[in-house]
Amino acid sequence: MSKRPKKPLLKRWWFWALAIILFFMLIDDEDEPIETVISEDDIAVTEEVEAESEPESSVDEEPPEEALTAYNVGDTAQLNDHQLTVLKVEKSNGNNYDQPKEGKEFVIVSVQIENVGSNEVSYNSFDFEMSNSQGQIVEPAFTIVDSDTSLESGDLATGGSVTGTVAFEQPKDDQGLKLHYEPGFWSNDQITVNIK
Repeated sequence: MSKRPKKPLLKRWWFWALAIILFFMLIDDEDEPIETVISEDDIAVTEEVEAESEPESSVDEEPPEEALTAYNVGDTAQLNDHQLTVLKVEKSNGNNYDQPKEGKEFVIVSVQIENVGSNEVSYNSFDFEMSNSQGQIVEPAFTIVDSDTSLESGDLATGGSVTGTVAFEQPKDDQGLKLHYEPGFWSNDQITVNIK
């Protein structure tokens, strides 16, 4: 009796039945919706990113009080731990050794700086600038007209104060002079004093 040859695997009925069942099982898994789990940390990060991407509105925000206020000679103004008073203003045509350029004069501002905070603060004549009616902003002048009284640099302990002068070279009889005091190196906040 001769043996019947075995059928190849691809021609067997059970192979194809198994293949069809597996095929439908795979399709059935793909149709199920994927569940996404979102944690509270993910929500917090999303809200933080959205807050950073929103443009800042300048309509409702008010500028700091210091930016709105221009002080006058004799007023006391405070910015953080620094308290500033412009005591007086003098004008000078210089002396035999040091004179301003033609059409200009030295404007010598006497200031008092006090530390009203609880930490040590620094002071320097280069914390000051002066603007004029032509829109020019200048740093203190290198002059000897106020050498006896000029403000140096240093530190003030809590409750400490210092008085000195800061000189600027400005157009003669300019009526639009403003002194700007910006004691913080990392901040743009400043005190503005009208010089008349």
